[in-house]
Amino acid sequence: MRVSFVLPSDASTGGVRVVYEYADRLVARGHDVTVVVPAVPPYPLRLLREQGPLTVARKALDASGSGGGVGWETDAEVLRLPALRRPFLDRIPEGDAVVAPSWRSAPAVARLPESAGAPFHLVQHYEAWALWDDEGCWRRAERLATERDLPVPAAMAAIEPGLRLRGYKRRVDDALSLSTRKVVVTAWLGTVLDRVFGQDSTRIPNGVGHGTFYPDDGSDHVGEEDGRRDDGDTDLRVLAPYRTTEWKGTADALAAFRRVRRERDDVRFGMFGPSGGASDLPSWVEFHGRVTDSRLRRLYSTADVFVFPSWVEGFGLPPLEAMACGTAVLSTAVGVVRESTDEGALTVPPRDPEALGEALAGLLADPGRREAVAATGRDTVDRFRWRDAVPALETVLAGSDAAAGDGHTAAGGIDRGTGRVGADTHDRGDTT
Repeated sequence: MRVSFVLPSDASTGGVRVVYEYADRLVARGHDVTVVVPAVPPYPLRLLREQGPLTVARKALDASGSGGGVGWETDAEVLRLPALRRPFLDRIPEGDAVVAPSWRSAPAVARLPESAGAPFHLVQHYEAWALWDDEGCWRRAERLATERDLPVPAAMAAIEPGLRLRGYKRRVDDALSLSTRKVVVTAWLGTVLDRVFGQDSTRIPNGVGHGTFYPDDGSDHVGEEDGRRDDGDTDLRVLAPYRTTEWKGTADALAAFRRVRRERDDVRFGMFGPSGGASDLPSWVEFHGRVTDSRLRRLYSTADVFVFPSWVEGFGLPPLEAMACGTAVLSTAVGVVRESTDEGALTVPPRDPEALGEALAGLLADPGRREAVAATGRDTVDRFRWRDAVPALETVLAGSDAAAGDGHTAAGGIDRGTGRVGADTHDRGDTT
């Protein structure tokens, strides 16, 4: 089978990582796979503001057409294009299936000729990012969720935002309304497509790299920076991701840390992530910056609790990675944690830093509970394997979803202009 994945950019994100996981594993199964990477992403206003039009134009001119130059190692062919526009799109090879992993590349995929392959959209989030950072949008979504018995994230896709965000949301919604075949990574995204856009989807949860993430106490590595505990080190360790985007919940994690720190002095706090803005972190938070997979594995493994504070997630790989490393996970009830982890993580409502702090204090005070949560987490994460996800996607791309997970069939729907839920709709998402 000949498959192309059309990225909107080559950014270092979880969604892009998922694409390269699929690409490499499909190559290993004997398929011809091309990853298409534009030098200039669709809707490049932010890039233009940050780097200037001359730099952006130079990037487009320097796009080489094929070969390396991307920030990921891959066994797939890489096709670099100046932009996802004609005539550059004509360079995408003929194939059997072409996949957009983001709303930003979905319109380009939908415009490709039939010779490029059947068009698919791998929906990994409701990517109207600005809505998740807007308090007014959250209030509207929470009201609609209560009124219509919807998950709050699904309700966000149904609201009518203020005028400032209306055009932006419309572009996202128009991309999700295209006649591409949809694959979702969690049930709530299937609910969005079903009840908001009246579209079917097939659910295929992501896998976890069990060959990369496993218990590793750092005993074979030299240096405290690698996560090794020194002899006699009895302090408890808490780890969380650091992100500058508000809906990732970094401020909530810090509030929970402060709650614990007021009560005890034997806990060490750490964060990892991009360095932008990290200078504002308190001095008592050890910041690890961007880390390699091997170092992240050791950080997970030597933490007593991993805190995942996001307000919303399309899927949310970090909690599963921490579970695979044998760490007790405290997470907001979002993404795959909300739907599939049973008792594999201790969960609290999102956007509630007080509940997060109380749960963290309780978990740190109870070694038996931490061990029980960690043990259940190890059992839970064993269900998320690429060896299951890749054949399922392979089956869907080949034209049959009989073995690929839950389907979501359109019924009724939500009037996107008013947010009304049709009387005959219901949530078909499997949240167990």
